[in-house]
Amino acid sequence: MRTLLKEYKILHLFAGIGGGSLGFQQAVGEWKGLKGQFRTLAGIDVDPKACEDYEYITGGKAVCMDLFERRDYIDFHGHEPPDDWKEVTPEDILVACGGEYPDVIFLSPPC
Repeated sequence: MRTLLKEYKILHLFAGIGGGSLGFQQAVGEWKGLKGQFRTLAGIDVDPKACEDYEYITGGKAVCMDLFERRDYIDFHGHEPPDDWKEVTPEDILVACGGEYPDVIFLSPPC
């Protein structure tokens, strides 16, 4: 019997150092000749050090990006965001995914 492979593309938000991503990368299922697995498009986190660790641990691409809306930024930090800060758009996330659309979006706040 021939085994067919189905790949599911996944995006990890609030990815931290990549524990969730690593679990998805290692998960493989097979049923009646159909084998499924996940391919990570990107892990997104606001912490540059976590992004560095993410890439080391998972071997996947990490993108350092603040996912707060302006009002959330103010509520969390207690002040206005810096002048160079901007809210993330759907297009920014698509670029982070290399132009590919994820089949699965895994959120892990707080990372």
